[in-house]
Amino acid sequence: MTHEYSSRSLEIGALELSPSRTPSRGSSPRKWDDDTARWRAIAADEQAQVDAGLLPSEDRRFPNEEDGYPEADAFHGVLWTHTARDITASPLPESVRELSSHYWSGPIEPVVIARAPLPCLDYVGPFRGPGDCTACRALFPRGYFARGSFDGCSGPREPLMVLPELPLERTPQPNIDLGPVFAAENLMFVAAAEPYELRPEEGPSLVGFDFKTHAVAVVLTEGPEGVRGFCPSGGCAAGVDAAGDAVFAFAANAPPRAAGRWVLSAREQALFRVEDGRVTRSDVHAPDVLVASRSFPRGEILAATYNTIDGGLYVLVHRDRDQEVALVRMDGALTDVPEVVGSSPRATDNHGYRLVADVTGGFFVLAENDWGEHLVFALGSRDQGYEPYGMLFGQGPLAAADPIADLRGLSFVVGDQVDQHAVGVRRHELWPASYYELEYLF
Repeated sequence: MTHEYSSRSLEIGALELSPSRTPSRGSSPRKWDDDTARWRAIAADEQAQVDAGLLPSEDRRFPNEEDGYPEADAFHGVLWTHTARDITASPLPESVRELSSHYWSGPIEPVVIARAPLPCLDYVGPFRGPGDCTACRALFPRGYFARGSFDGCSGPREPLMVLPELPLERTPQPNIDLGPVFAAENLMFVAAAEPYELRPEEGPSLVGFDFKTHAVAVVLTEGPEGVRGFCPSGGCAAGVDAAGDAVFAFAANAPPRAAGRWVLSAREQALFRVEDGRVTRSDVHAPDVLVASRSFPRGEILAATYNTIDGGLYVLVHRDRDQEVALVRMDGALTDVPEVVGSSPRATDNHGYRLVADVTGGFFVLAENDWGEHLVFALGSRDQGYEPYGMLFGQGPLAAADPIADLRGLSFVVGDQVDQHAVGVRRHELWPASYYELEYLF
C-alpha cells in the first residue's frame, strides 16, 4: 500500500512528524492500521488527535469509523526516528521501540549539557547526609563538607555541604554555622573510616585536629537532627548561631601532641592513634583518656583504617630494614598481637598513601607520585591475605580530604590548594591487576 506525504509537519511533544522525505534506511511497506495505532498512543491529548486527523470531529466522519480508527486520510506524514547511535544499539526496551516509527533517518550528535564547574572549594571530608536527602544516597561521587572559596575565587565564602553532581543551590544545608568550626588556619580533619552503607544513622563524621599541636579540637556528628559539633576537651570557645545551635572556635592553648596517624570509627565511637612503635584507642567524646594501648611494629606509618566487616584496625607500614611495605592487622580492642596479612617490596617514591575500608571487606589503596598523578588499587581478601584485583591511574594529586567507599566504588578529591574537585571511580572502571602490579603502587 502506498503512503501519501503532505507538505506540512506537525510537532507533538518532543517528536516531529516530518513531511516529504523519502525513507532511505531499512524502510518497507507498512500496514496503515499499525502506524495509526502508534501515532494515537503518542498524541498529546484528544483535541490534538482530532486536529491531527486521528479522531473524527463533530462535522466529519471517517469512512470506516466503526473499525475504531481511520484507514485513510488520517495522518499525512512520516514519523522519523533519530538516535544518538546505531538503532541496533538502542538502550530502549522493545515496548518503547514499538511506539516509534520504523523509519530511521540516521544518527545525530548526542545532547551534551555541560554543567558549570563548582567554584574553587577546599574539600574537608565526606558526609553521610540526612535521611530525607535522596540525592545524598543516589549521587556519585559522594557528598563532601567544604570550606568557602579561596582568595580570588568567585564562589561562596561560607562553609557548606557539596554534592559534586548538583549545583550548589540544590545541596543540603547544614543546620549549624560551620564557619567557626572551619575557620582555624591549622585545622585538619579525619573522616569516619566506615564505607557509606555501613555508617550508623547517628555518629561522628569528622574529627578536627590542630595539625601543629595534633590536639583534638572539634567533632562533627551526623544524625536525624542534622549536623552537630562539640568540643570534647573544653579547649575551644563556644558560640551560638541564629538558630541557637552551639558552634565552636579554637583556643590557642591546646596541648601539644606528637605526630601520627589518626583513625575514626563511627560505629565504635573510637579514635585510634597509630605512631611509630605504638597504637592507642580512646573514646571520641574524651580523646585525652586512653581506653587501650599496645606496642606496634616500628616503621614509617603510611596509612591506616578501621574495617567494620571484621572489626580490625589495619595499618600500612614501611619497614625500612626489610625494604618492604606491610599490611598489619590487629583487633579493634587492641588485645591481639599485630599480624602481617600482606606485604610487597618497596620499589617507588610514591607518597600520600590512603587506606580505605571497602564495603566488601577489602580495601582501596591510593597514592600519588612526583609527576602529578594519583593511583588507585583495589585489594580483595584471598587465602587469609589480600591481593589486588583492580587498578587505575589518574591525573592530579590527592587533596587532603579523606576518601570514602560505597557499593559502587570510591569517592575522593583531587587537586591542589587552588583547584579541587571530587572524583568517583566505579569498580567496573578499574583495570585488572595482580600481585605483580603492586610494584607501581609501593
